[in-house]
Amino acid sequence: MKVFGLMICALLMNGTLHATVVEVNKSAVINKSPNELYSILTDYKNTCDSGCKYRLKGLVETIVIEEGQGEQYVWQRIAGIRETKQFVHMTVSYGESGQASVFNSSYPSPEKIVELEDKINQIQKSSFTSMDVTWTFTAQADGSTLAACRMTVDHNLPVLATPMVEESMKTSLDVSFSNFSL
Repeated sequence: MKVFGLMICALLMNGTLHATVVEVNKSAVINKSPNELYSILTDYKNTCDSGCKYRLKGLVETIVIEEGQGEQYVWQRIAGIRETKQFVHMTVSYGESGQASVFNSSYPSPEKIVELEDKINQIQKSSFTSMDVTWTFTAQADGSTLAACRMTVDHNLPVLATPMVEESMKTSLDVSFSNFSL
């Protein structure tokens, strides 16, 4: 009977602690150009949780580590369900008109994370095993932009936390879209 109880306990723990993928999407037409929207998303000096021009829920600090043609590596500290300290690789591509068309944020490779940790003496500490945020900007004939975002994370919190993770992601997207109206 003890063995059966241990097996049930192990199955329950395995079923509640495995990584879980969460995806949220949002889109809206914004009365700004794609480049203006990209500039808002990358205005780190004026973006924080509160008291800044632009809000990003839980954002405490952003450090730009490396910048190159169409890409950046940054480190961020975010207060959330659990404090997150993360390195993020950001890339942007431009359409034929010279306007930003796709902006992607994801975790760098494990080797690059080690290199960046050594470079700025900070660590990667996250409840996410992977993160991918893709913004797509489509210029409209009237000068506005169709902005669409897909945010996907793979978290290692208990499965019961998945609704909180999803709600937090939705709130983060809502706040990002509200920044475009400023």
